[in-house]
Amino acid sequence: MKIIRAVILTVTILVLYSRAVFADGPLAAEAEVQGDVQCCITSEMEYVPTEEGAPQAEETATTEEPETQKLYKAYECTDDEIRWIAAVAINENGSSEKAIRYEVSLICNLADMGRNGRTPCEVANSNWFAKATKKRARKTVVSDEIYNITADVLSGHRATDCNEHDCLSDIVSITTNGVTFFSKAEIKNIDNYVSGVTVITNRYGASYLFECFPAADTDPFGILLS
Repeated sequence: MKIIRAVILTVTILVLYSRAVFADGPLAAEAEVQGDVQCCITSEMEYVPTEEGAPQAEETATTEEPETQKLYKAYECTDDEIRWIAAVAINENGSSEKAIRYEVSLICNLADMGRNGRTPCEVANSNWFAKATKKRARKTVVSDEIYNITADVLSGHRATDCNEHDCLSDIVSITTNGVTFFSKAEIKNIDNYVSGVTVITNRYGASYLFECFPAADTDPFGILLS
């Protein structure tokens, strides 16, 4: 009986010892992460419980509509023609990129209409442009940058549908929101021009809807109303 009691006592001590080790050791830490609720992590997301009924993190995908660019007729021009068109554009409204793009676009738009020529080069050579502009253009050296901008517009990448512009001295009146201005000072005041609203009338009898001044000191550009 004494032997049996000793064995029972030894077993009891061993059981109590193992429980103490389990509670304080690494096995206890491992046991704490076990259970019905598990955690998962994804890139740039917080831990989210996956227990049934728990809220789930959602990744919202945004799709952007691709920009659609209007397709314009492309004109094939020789190197000399591109340089001539660029030179005329420079001497008509300056050499800023936007001014060049607007002027060359206008030349292409006039060619589309068959006004003063069937090609951009014919338009640039026509009486639509003043003799003084073309005289200066013959002496103008076109930079590679402006050449490339001109070629890009001629290939169909136009900046505008405008088909008219005038130097301010050729404008006889502008009408904005029902108010008509006639004086030179009022016509020169760019604050009186509102894009898509102001109607410009020139001394040749044409009227057009104002779009913008492409750059400082350029002509006002617009689209003919008749």
